[in-house]
Amino acid sequence: MDYAQWQYFQVSLSSALAIYVFLTVRRRQIGIIQAPYVWVVIGYGIVSPLSNLIRWSTNDFVSLNTIAASDYDQASLVWCASLILTVGVYVWRLESEKRVSTISNERLAIPNRANSYTIGLIALTVLYLLNPVRGNDFGTLEPRSMNDLSVGGLLVGAILFNVIATFAAILLRYSTWSGLLATSAVAWAYSQSGSKGIVAVYLLYMVVNILRQPRQGLWRHLAKPLALVVLLSIVIALPAAVERRSGETVSLAAALQAAGGRFTQQDVFSVLWAFPDWRQSFARTYVEGNLLGFVPGVLFPDKPFNPAYQITNLFFGGAGPISAASPSLFGALLIVFQDWLYWPILLLATSLICKMDWLLCRSQRGEKSRFDYEWLYISSLVALFETSFVVASYQLIITFAWWYLLTRGSRIHEVITQGANSQMAKPLQRSGVSEAQG
Repeated sequence: MDYAQWQYFQVSLSSALAIYVFLTVRRRQIGIIQAPYVWVVIGYGIVSPLSNLIRWSTNDFVSLNTIAASDYDQASLVWCASLILTVGVYVWRLESEKRVSTISNERLAIPNRANSYTIGLIALTVLYLLNPVRGNDFGTLEPRSMNDLSVGGLLVGAILFNVIATFAAILLRYSTWSGLLATSAVAWAYSQSGSKGIVAVYLLYMVVNILRQPRQGLWRHLAKPLALVVLLSIVIALPAAVERRSGETVSLAAALQAAGGRFTQQDVFSVLWAFPDWRQSFARTYVEGNLLGFVPGVLFPDKPFNPAYQITNLFFGGAGPISAASPSLFGALLIVFQDWLYWPILLLATSLICKMDWLLCRSQRGEKSRFDYEWLYISSLVALFETSFVVASYQLIITFAWWYLLTRGSRIHEVITQGANSQMAKPLQRSGVSEAQG
C-alpha cells in the first residue's frame, strides 16, 4: 500500500474497532463515558491518519520525508497491531467484569459543593493568571522560544488549567447557566492555546454533559441547541487562534486544515520505529527528562527541556520547529523498552489502565461523586498521547486523591447479577469501618 492507502486502512480499522467497542459496552450496559481509555485510543487511531492525509494532500511534512516507504509499512503494521491489542485486551477485561446492581449509602464528603467548587474555580484562575512563565495570553503549553521552555512554569500552568476546566464542568451539575459560562470560557482558552486533542475532547465532553443533564422545563428545549452551539464555537474560535499563533490572517478552511494537520502521533511513531539505534541511545535521556520534569522549574533553573523537542528534530530529519512532537503512549513505550519488551509492556500498561478505568469510572464506590473528578481523569488519559507524561502523572495523582476524599467512609452493597444465580455481596468498605449489621 502507498502512504494514502495506509491512512484509509487505519481509519477503517479504527472505525471497525469503535463499532466493536460500542456494541460491547451497550450489551454490557456500560455508559460510553465509563470506558474512557479505549475511546481515547480509538480516537487517536482515527484522527492521526486523517491528519496525515491532510498534510500529505497539501504537500506538508509527513514521515516519508524522513524515512523510506518500506520502514513506514513496517511501522504502520506495528501501529495497527498495537491498536488491535489494546482494544482486544480492554474488551476482554470488560467482558470479565462482574455486572452489579448497587444499593449505596455513600456519604458525600464535601457539603455545599457548588459553593466550594465556585470558590475553588476563582482561586485557581487567579493562581493560573499569576503563573510567571505562563506568558501574556491564555496559552497552557505554547512556548514562543526555547527560552520559554521552563517546564516548571508550563507544567504548573497546564495542571492548574486542567483542574480549572474540571471545576467549570462540575458547575454544570449544580448551576446550569454558571456552568455553561465557565465551560465556554475554558473551551475558548483551550482553543487559543497550543493544545489540539484536548480542545476537541473537552468540547465533546461538554456536549455529553449538556445532553445528560435532567431535561425539565426550559432545559428540555434548550439542551440540543446548546450542544450544537458548543460544537460550532470551536469552529468560530479556530481562525482567531491560528491567526494569533502565525501572525497571518487565515480563512476558516485554512484554520481547520492547520488544526487538523497537527495530530502527528502515527507519523512520529513510524519515524521512531525506523531509527532503532537512535531510540536506544535516546532512551536514557527520555526517561531522565520525564523524571526531572516532576521538579518544578522554579526549584530547578537548569532543568533540561522536554525530551519531546528532540523527537521533533528527529521527525524533521535534523532540525524542526519549536514544537514538541508527541510519540504517543505507543511511541513512549517503544523508546523506553525497545522492540524486545514493547509488546509485553503494552499488554501490562493496557491492563493497568483498564483497572484504573474500572476503579474511577465503573466501580460503584464513588458513583455519586464520579462526575466531580471525571474531566481531570479523562484529560490525563489524553495527555498520555500528547507530549508530556509529567502532566498526566501529576493529574492522576490529584485524581486519585480527589476520589479518595470524596469516597472515604463510603459503604456499598453490590448485587452480583452475572451468571444464573444472583447473590448479595458483603458491603465494600475501608478497613476500620464497621460492617453493616443484618
